Amino acid sequence: MWQDYFMSKNLSAALIFSGSLILGIALFVILIIAMGARPENIDLSAPPATSSEEQRQAAATAAHRINQGAQTAGLTGLASAADAWETKLGGVWIPWPDGAPAGYENPAVSTEPTGTGPEYLISELTDLAKETYDFSPEIAADASVQAVRLGAKCPSYNPADIPATDSIAVLYAAKQWFELGGANLPSEHEQQRQRVNLVAQVISQALANGAADTRKPLAPLPAADPIASAYQIIGAEILHQSETANEAARQATVGWLCELYSYPDAPSLLTPSALPAQ
Repeated sequence: MWQDYFMSKNLSAALIFSGSLILGIALFVILIIAMGARPENIDLSAPPATSSEEQRQAAATAAHRINQGAQTAGLTGLASAADAWETKLGGVWIPWPDGAPAGYENPAVSTEPTGTGPEYLISELTDLAKETYDFSPEIAADASVQAVRLGAKCPSYNPADIPATDSIAVLYAAKQWFELGGANLPSEHEQQRQRVNLVAQVISQALANGAADTRKPLAPLPAADPIASAYQIIGAEILHQSETANEAARQATVGWLCELYSYPDAPSLLTPSALPAQ
């Protein structure tokens, strides 16, 4: 009999608990509804964009316009570069790519180019470089190089501002490799001399700024093409130094890299083979 008694007591307790739980859930639902939290009242709006996100979105949108304009103009090299920039920037963000839900709208995004001529594309490329120099100098420099190929000039800069104080050994090795590669191109002697001078000028400025002279009289021979190897180490080094540099240094980095990478045999700063693996 005592077993029946305790079984009935447990059953009663279970029923009371279940009833209380159901009642509690019902009251919670009623309270939520009373507060207005119905499905149709849930705010699906995206949170306000931060200033850095606005900057990234603007740059990605500009890269998209350049890509579209270049394709229309038949500039496949520029279109390919712009596509790489947009990808690196994370693409153009649309909250609802397949269409906004009822009562909402996707924000207006200007992704269509308003021209395809050199002047329009140079303007877009120049704006993109200005938009990205402080958070993606490689894109800024690459965009500046593409503008030069359409007839623009590289951004002006002060060589003394280039963040090369800790890069003397790398710059000097690159200088020697440029000289080595240029010696095999006698028909391009003047062009090769100018490129070597670009690197030598930065070395001189860095030493004048107090950099330790870590130059080695003779750099080891590169395993691959000297000019390609020089670009590989110099691009990675200066971009790395610019990560913690001030605004003037980042602007100088973009201007200098634009000049250095405007030569016909220079790789793109976003080509995987252009920079060594980190």
